[in-house]
Amino acid sequence: MAEQKKGKAAAAREPEGNVDQIREILFGGQLRDFERRFADLEDKLRRDIERARTDLLKRGDNLETLIHDQTEALTQQLKRLEADFRKHQGATADQLKSLDEALREELDGADAKVQDALKVLRERLLKQSNDAADALQQQSEEFSRSLSSATDSLRESKVARDELAGFLSEMALRLNRDFDLPTG
Repeated sequence: MAEQKKGKAAAAREPEGNVDQIREILFGGQLRDFERRFADLEDKLRRDIERARTDLLKRGDNLETLIHDQTEALTQQLKRLEADFRKHQGATADQLKSLDEALREELDGADAKVQDALKVLRERLLKQSNDAADALQQQSEEFSRSLSSATDSLRESKVARDELAGFLSEMALRLNRDFDLPTG
């Protein structure tokens, strides 16, 4: 039995071995050619991947260097701009301070001029007021004198009330013939 099994196994292997031999005869050259081509493609693909990886790493390093250089340049430029800003800020602050002082001096000077002008104006106004009061007093005195003079003149030229009453009484008496004239 054991021999039978071995015989069957050998018989079963023989056709497989024959098939492998037939396959090797028919497709063996092509399979080896395909295997060689796949191996060449695989090697080429590995080299291309390695070259791409190296190129990518090199480009990454170049990009990192560029970014670092640009960052450094921008940082330096920012520091220069900040220093310029501080310098100009200080100069501007000094200019503003000097302008403020000059403006204050001008305002103080203008205030003093206005105060002086107001003082002169008050003095002129007081003088004119006094002059006007004196002129008014003089006119009042002249008017009083004129009025007094006119009153005196009217008194002299007018008939006094008592005299007129006496005259009219005498006329009434004469008309009534109650009044006798002294003779002689």
